[in-house]
Amino acid sequence: MLKSFFVLLIFLQSSFTIGATQDDSKLLSKYFFEITGKPLSLKNPNRDRWLSMFSNNQQLEVIQEMLKDPGFIDNTSHAWAIRYLNAESSPHLELNDALALIIGIIRDERNAKDFLLGNYAYSAGHRLGSGLPSVSSNAGYKEFERRLLSFNKLSLIPYQWDVQGFGENAGILTTRWWGEKYYQAGTNRRAVVGLLNVFMCQPVEAWKTSLLSTKRIRQDVPRDPSNDPRIFQTECRSCHGPMDALAGAFAHLDFKNNTLVYNRDVSKKYFNNAHTYPEGYKTIDNSWKNLLIVREDLGFGWGKRVSGKGLVELSQMIVESDGFGRCLAKRAVSQFCHKNLNLNDPWIQDLGSKLKSEDSYNLKSLFAEVLLSRNCIN
Repeated sequence: MLKSFFVLLIFLQSSFTIGATQDDSKLLSKYFFEITGKPLSLKNPNRDRWLSMFSNNQQLEVIQEMLKDPGFIDNTSHAWAIRYLNAESSPHLELNDALALIIGIIRDERNAKDFLLGNYAYSAGHRLGSGLPSVSSNAGYKEFERRLLSFNKLSLIPYQWDVQGFGENAGILTTRWWGEKYYQAGTNRRAVVGLLNVFMCQPVEAWKTSLLSTKRIRQDVPRDPSNDPRIFQTECRSCHGPMDALAGAFAHLDFKNNTLVYNRDVSKKYFNNAHTYPEGYKTIDNSWKNLLIVREDLGFGWGKRVSGKGLVELSQMIVESDGFGRCLAKRAVSQFCHKNLNLNDPWIQDLGSKLKSEDSYNLKSLFAEVLLSRNCIN
């Protein structure tokens, strides 16, 4: 009887060990796929060692090793950067200077604040004959992608503008891709919408409000569209109030003839249709004002800076806010946990606060923390 008991005990212990190993194996494979975008092969030389590390509660160390796999940059970081720039709207985007900047910052563990404050770029490589990133062509990046080269081979170079008199370097906001998307034609208001949507996870539908001042609304906006002033009061001012007040930051920028342009004076398009409402705001410089500070319910978490001049000061306001870190966290949770949480979710707030308090904004560390969190599994 005693012998039978010991046999049963050994069997149960073996079954538990096998079950635990199987669970660890599944979790290991999940982590590897989420980090590298590739399945974990049974022949992977690190697999058994990683399983052993799992049994010793060294999951973080395992993830840190996985982050060194080329697939993390070439697959996962690339996909994350596209979704970040597209504000989750599309998983497709041709390689460009803005996308390369994000991938490079992740790869080299630079501060993610450089998305908006960086004064450098990642080139497609001089060996392709593309030279420095250009404000008038995306050819080098296009050729890099056509050859299916590894993003681990992107070269870091000082940002060299071939636009005479350009005085501001503001990361993605002064890339050719951003200019083509947000400064081309129009009146640069789309740049404000893109800024808040991409870097703060705040689409226009979330922040438009008719409760703000109309003093900065420009001359081209009719105050009585269709001869009905109620339309302006209930609809038009909701977007133009906060949007026009911030759009001054982009006043010197344009995108013409396939080229990013920096004008010495305020861009002429800021005066389009000025006759529509001459009493409206006339843009005379690149000053801006943040009227959205009254919307405390949205999770922007603005700092002390709420007005200024130009792109750099505008960028500083964004990265100094709580919302910048929360948005990074939200995008990370979406990528690795496949959950679409709002900016006021306690977990998102905690992740954002940690990024801000440590002031490193290291995205590899953020991704590892998100993957290891119980919130990611539940």
